[in-house]
Amino acid sequence: MEIINKKNGNIFFSIKRLLKFLGPYKCKFIVSFACLILSTILSIYQPLVLGNLIDNITYKKWNYIPKLLILVVGLSLISSIFVNIYSCFYRHFSI
Repeated sequence: MEIINKKNGNIFFSIKRLLKFLGPYKCKFIVSFACLILSTILSIYQPLVLGNLIDNITYKKWNYIPKLLILVVGLSLISSIFVNIYSCFYRHFSI
């Protein structure tokens, strides 16, 4: 518990210090990090929708298949857009 109370071990102190170091790139860093989080969430959600699509094909519930196909394609496109935005902004931070 002593490590958490010290400045060097406090995660919020470290993040604050990192944001000060980024200076003019702070906004780009936040947008990049948000796109990374959203892309990850969408990438996790996509197999669940694809599983529902396969189940509906297996049980021949043809009503839901077009909606699920559109949802799978939409999730893929949105996820790839977020990955591209992340990679564009991330170039400023890499050495």
